[in-house]
Amino acid sequence: MKLTKISTKSFLTLLSTVFIGFVGQTQTCLVDWTNKVPITIDNSAGDELTDYQIQLDLDTETPILLGEMESDGSDIRFTADGCCDQLCYYIESGINTASTIVWVNIPLIDAGATETIYLFFGNSDAEAASDAECTFTFYAGFDGDYTNFDYLCGSISDSTVMDGDLNLAWGSSGLIGSTMTFPMEEIYTAEMMSNGVSGNWPAIYWARETTKKNYGLMTNGSQARISLTGGGTDWCSGHNWASTLESYTSTEGLWSFTWRGTGDLIANFPTVGEITTDNSLYAKDEDLRLMIGGISSGSGSMDLDWVRVRKYAEVPPTYAIELPSTFEPGPPLDLGDEVIGCGEAVLDAGEGYEIFDWSSGGEDQIETVDESGTYTVTVTDGEGCYQEASVDVIVAPIYSIEVSETVCYGTSYTFPDGSTEEITETIINSSIFETETYGCDSLITTTVEVYEFSPELDLGDDIASCDDTVWIDAGDDFTSYNWTDGPATQIYAVDITDEYTVTVVDDNGCEQSESISVDFVVIDNETTLAGFTITANDADADSYQWLDCDDDYAVIGGETGISFEALMDGNYAVEITKGECVDTSACVNISGVSIAEDQPSLFSLYPNPTQGEVNLVFAENIGTVLIRISNVEGKIVQEFEHSSTNFNLNIEGEKGIYFLEVLTSEGNHVVKIIKD
Repeated sequence: MKLTKISTKSFLTLLSTVFIGFVGQTQTCLVDWTNKVPITIDNSAGDELTDYQIQLDLDTETPILLGEMESDGSDIRFTADGCCDQLCYYIESGINTASTIVWVNIPLIDAGATETIYLFFGNSDAEAASDAECTFTFYAGFDGDYTNFDYLCGSISDSTVMDGDLNLAWGSSGLIGSTMTFPMEEIYTAEMMSNGVSGNWPAIYWARETTKKNYGLMTNGSQARISLTGGGTDWCSGHNWASTLESYTSTEGLWSFTWRGTGDLIANFPTVGEITTDNSLYAKDEDLRLMIGGISSGSGSMDLDWVRVRKYAEVPPTYAIELPSTFEPGPPLDLGDEVIGCGEAVLDAGEGYEIFDWSSGGEDQIETVDESGTYTVTVTDGEGCYQEASVDVIVAPIYSIEVSETVCYGTSYTFPDGSTEEITETIINSSIFETETYGCDSLITTTVEVYEFSPELDLGDDIASCDDTVWIDAGDDFTSYNWTDGPATQIYAVDITDEYTVTVVDDNGCEQSESISVDFVVIDNETTLAGFTITANDADADSYQWLDCDDDYAVIGGETGISFEALMDGNYAVEITKGECVDTSACVNISGVSIAEDQPSLFSLYPNPTQGEVNLVFAENIGTVLIRISNVEGKIVQEFEHSSTNFNLNIEGEKGIYFLEVLTSEGNHVVKIIKD
């Protein structure tokens, strides 16, 4: 067994872990516990309390008997809300009995309010979490080396820790004090569990930190009292009475001492009960220090189980243990080991929770993220239990590449997906491919546009030329020219009717091709004469116009046929038109049409010219005569016998010149008739 002795010259001064205010347990949610019991804290008559230690009296015998609680109480837990906000607690005594004393540190109880805390139990794998140092403002349990007291004054002859007790002895006076101080604004109760004291004035003290003036709860062997420092200035200065002397029968048990304010001190002593004083010599206007030991002349000793400090409440809150409630926490939270997504990753916290809090800001079960990293979610179920989990996320990129190209009209273009198109207009192609590492589909969007021809090749309309040579011009804005079976020049001189094709290249390197037909118009301006009729040899002309050469090539009205029959002697030509081309034949001489006519007194004839009907009126009855009609070629086309003074006839045949001949016994008479 290890013994530790504190020297009178140098009491241990190593800093200890001191708990001022509430310090919570490790925040592990109690999802593996099976029983949940609400406990209502009623502070309706009290002031606001912070980091207050409330004492509970619980029946642990029954749940242990039913197999619902571990026999050592190691599965006991308390929470402030739900099942995660665990509270510090300390099982003081009575485990597996109907009266188990448990202290619970509650961070805040509002004035005039009620709060609910929860008792959990029922987990065979739970380790004991009862912790006095976490629960009380100050606690020294003497279960090993202790460092939360310093040597203050006097002659400490013994300070041995053994079997969880502190054995402290002094020669004349001797005090040790807490390594922490206590704010004067707060009210604390100092307590120590005594196994027995002896000698002169063993006590527990509240001392002002700066002036060292103090009050103590002490005994002289048969009586207990509250005392105060006399005129000295040291921690160990002698004391005077501050209260009445109270006789006791035992010093074993709980000593309690509270400095509530100036002139207001209250103590409790074993077998005595409450001791009070209104002594106001020393104001409570400095921070306080807790001390234990003895003062004045003579030796003394004390055997202590523990020393603690807890918050004081003038009106302590009460509590009520409610019926156990159904405890149904959410399932274990598991995000998996790793999530890989393409372009984004979808994280699923799972069902069974009411609140989701993602490190990326989301508040839903499903969270979608677009960056790689470690993501954490905290979930809270309907029982108020929260769990936290993290997962590594890889967001593999989805490449979205945009490619734009401009090509020449008609170019055969192969896209990234392997498809080929002949480009005659703007085409947008979306090609999807899979990346190698994570198998994510990526996208290449290719936009292929067509160059505007600058300029556009235009050979013009097909050409019908009356000339011998035509010059075809492809324009001067191209970098190269290539005539099919022709020169590599801008202009091509041609003299043969044909279709001509040129290919040009512009500044963008784009080729254009165009063809043009060239037709050289040939007019046959020769004529053929048959009698008094002239006929143009070119039968394919678009139009004909006969001209009077003797009248300065005047147009002969109405004569637009391929042939012309002269009505009188003269020189005649024809103007032949093909398309835009016009040519005139040589003049043709006509003679013999103007035959000398009789001016007979034997008859008269009208109308002349005529449209065909002719009236002959004879001056006298000449008997039977022969009437003969001939054309300009001398061919008889009609013949009549007539014996009266009047004769009507109709000249048959086409328009033209005819000759009417009257044959009598006395001679022949000829008259020219024009039929129009």
